[in-house]
Amino acid sequence: MKLIEILKEKLLSLLFGKTRINKVVIEKTLLENIMKFAKVNHPNEFIAFLGGRINKDELVLTNLLYQQYFPSTDSVFTRINLPMTAQSFGTVHSHPIPSNKPSKQDLFLFGKQGMVHMIIKYPYRLGDIAVYNFKGERINFKIKE
Repeated sequence: MKLIEILKEKLLSLLFGKTRINKVVIEKTLLENIMKFAKVNHPNEFIAFLGGRINKDELVLTNLLYQQYFPSTDSVFTRINLPMTAQSFGTVHSHPIPSNKPSKQDLFLFGKQGMVHMIIKYPYRLGDIAVYNFKGERINFKIKE
């Protein structure tokens, strides 16, 4: 394991009390909001942060934490100014193309911000959402009604 990955694991351990989560659960209303937000912003990208909580060994994502962002059709830039008390566990952003694979810029963001990251691709349906860990590895998730 690279030194930077070891340090990141230790930092996550300090921040969240653990580094490993066994399950990612996403509330259906959050996914619906992400799909709507992506459609409204099309053909530009959007970005937001993922709020939630950790219950035992699972991460439950419940809401979006918005920050001012500057969109275009091929990228998005945000100034991160979340309060220290915000429970941000990662990011979500859209790709206005039919691909939800992370770009090099996405992987750079993943390595800096949180535990999980979502990308929703055009045409922004439930099946168009992919979830990744901070290394850019795709992970499974469960939808909570």
